[in-house]
Amino acid sequence: MPRLLLGILLGFLLPQVLDAQSVKRLEIVPAARTLHGPNKKQQLAVIAHFSNGTRRDVTHLTLFTSSDPDVATVNSRGLVTFSRTGEAAIQCRFSTLNSVRLTYVDPQPDFRWNNPTENNLVDQLIFSKQRELGLLPAPPCSDVVFLRRAYLDLCGILPSPDETRRFVESTRPNKRGLLIDELLMRPEHADLWAHHWASALDLGFQQAPRRGADYLKWMSTQLARDAPLDRLAREIIAGRERVVAPGPVSLYTDAYDAAEAAARISEAFLGVRLQCARCHAHPHSSWGPMDWHRYAAFFAQIQRKSFRIGNAVVWKSAFDSTGEWVHPESKKPVAPRFPGGDFPKLKPGQDRREVLAEWLTAPTNRYFARTLVNRIWLHLLGRGLADPPETLHEFGPLVNEALLDALANELIAQRFDGKQVIRLIMNSQVYQLGTQSNKFNKDDTRYFARGYTRRLRPEVFLDVLTRFFGSPAPIDGMPLGTRAVQVLHAPPSIYFLAISRPPRLTECDRERVRQVASLEHLLNDAAMQARLAVPTNRIGRRLAQNWNDKKMLDEVFLIAFSRLPTEAYYKKATDHLAKQKDRRRAWEDIYWAILNTKEFQYRP
Repeated sequence: MPRLLLGILLGFLLPQVLDAQSVKRLEIVPAARTLHGPNKKQQLAVIAHFSNGTRRDVTHLTLFTSSDPDVATVNSRGLVTFSRTGEAAIQCRFSTLNSVRLTYVDPQPDFRWNNPTENNLVDQLIFSKQRELGLLPAPPCSDVVFLRRAYLDLCGILPSPDETRRFVESTRPNKRGLLIDELLMRPEHADLWAHHWASALDLGFQQAPRRGADYLKWMSTQLARDAPLDRLAREIIAGRERVVAPGPVSLYTDAYDAAEAAARISEAFLGVRLQCARCHAHPHSSWGPMDWHRYAAFFAQIQRKSFRIGNAVVWKSAFDSTGEWVHPESKKPVAPRFPGGDFPKLKPGQDRREVLAEWLTAPTNRYFARTLVNRIWLHLLGRGLADPPETLHEFGPLVNEALLDALANELIAQRFDGKQVIRLIMNSQVYQLGTQSNKFNKDDTRYFARGYTRRLRPEVFLDVLTRFFGSPAPIDGMPLGTRAVQVLHAPPSIYFLAISRPPRLTECDRERVRQVASLEHLLNDAAMQARLAVPTNRIGRRLAQNWNDKKMLDEVFLIAFSRLPTEAYYKKATDHLAKQKDRRRAWEDIYWAILNTKEFQYRP
């Protein structure tokens, strides 16, 4: 018993004694390595290098964690065991933190690489990784699938019947690339991607929905003018309030306080959840509480104040050059310092946010460029190279770090023109892969060996419904015809949209559920039934124009699916129409059936 007690005491005290010598770094042996079956195990050793020049094997004192336990597990002694092909980062914590990436490949004797066409660097780097892991990419998608993807990803709408016919019948050799260029110039693109960036900043403007719409309009205008993303970020970070005139309303009005605004910016533009280190060491990175306080000190000069205009309470962000960030324990002012960097040289009364914005958006700041391209990739491919994007610079393996760096270099070379990166990704074979699975890619959910179908974003789905019905849905406080992606606040009248934006739960729990609320909420909603029955919607207009059933069915299929119906569906629809005395009601049934298909509800 005394021996056991001594062991426990040594296990508790030895790390603290060693830590007192200051651990400079942890060395992990072996470094990044690829294992090949049947060998599924790898023993790790952890060597601590101390400030006095000594080093010690601390494997038995190290806390090990696997980034993906479904792929690999690690025990308390550092023995890693893989269960299937894939990659995992093994986190090793002893005083400080380090990690190693391990890859396991279970060779399949009948695997034969199919040498897919490589259009650009995206294909070169993604296909190289797939070949290494024994993943066989799907064949290219059809023109119809590409058309729907491009419209939904770039503009948040579906093509009209005329646009579908023109594209499918076109014989231009580079018609897909030309379509991408056309869509990037449309106003719908600027509106959708303004909403993407606003979502990254977690904007809501719950108390002032109209001002939120003004903020989106300002962002959309900047994107339509091809404003570089670094300039846009600088204006957002250092924004000053304009209370009356519409324009770039500061995000500091929407955030509860300066700390929340600081946290949103670190997630959106740094790919780091720094606020998780506010009270304790970040569990998946080397950030500590002091890193958070020194970063948050850049925002100490901003305060959120309320005032009245008539009967309404309006929030305003005010700048105070004397503001200081006070440490909650020492009660002393904290000097700002760049995350992972140096202390800035500040002039008296200077707005610290401007200094932070210049540092953050500098081409030499890899955090910024990598974070932006990861978010662009997420919007186009359905999941990021690091996912969720707020964890980009935390513990865990990237799907393809070489590609992330290459895209970041491209964004910098293009002077932060986001459209150039979008073009590069969408013109790749990877973006244009079909969704077909095969023996070698059926389990892939990370490495983009096939197209991943996904539910439409709630705002996009509502905008798609508007075109499908041929009549706009009213949004409280906004002009008729306003798109759902043009507003940030979900009005109570649009119940489906409101429940699709779950609130934040705690200070350290900022990851919202990234999915549409159950479509049962929408499809069984009384408002949806009412939209089907609007006398002047598409059904009503076509019946008033005496369109025959075939012409009506062709149109609704082209709108909903960008294709004509099959002969089997022609017969099914004709039989249903023949049985119903009320032609209008019969067509409402057909529209309802289309709404309930996965093909309509999902991005292909």
